[in-house]
Amino acid sequence: MYRVGVAVVGSLLILAGLVMIPLPIPGPGWGSFFLGLGVLSTEFEWAHRVTSFIVASLRRAGTIAQHTWQRIDAAVHRRVERITGARLVQTWLEHQRSLQVPYAFA
Repeated sequence: MYRVGVAVVGSLLILAGLVMIPLPIPGPGWGSFFLGLGVLSTEFEWAHRVTSFIVASLRRAGTIAQHTWQRIDAAVHRRVERITGARLVQTWLEHQRSLQVPYAFA
């Protein structure tokens, strides 16, 4: 009886999630879907395998995204440092030229 109750509640949550996924507001559809899958995974091995696969895939995707972001961030910082350094040298040279002109304040 308990297993039937878990199946009904989990299935209702999954169905509600599938209905809410197309809504223009983010969150409740996917949250309800994964909550229903989590409820089903407490009693059914197939649901536990699906949940474990999803968790492993999300962890892999997170690792890939983190490494990609670190590479992009480093490249952007190098570019900004080059541009900023070049501007600093240009400003310094302009200042040096202005000091060589007699009567600069006249």
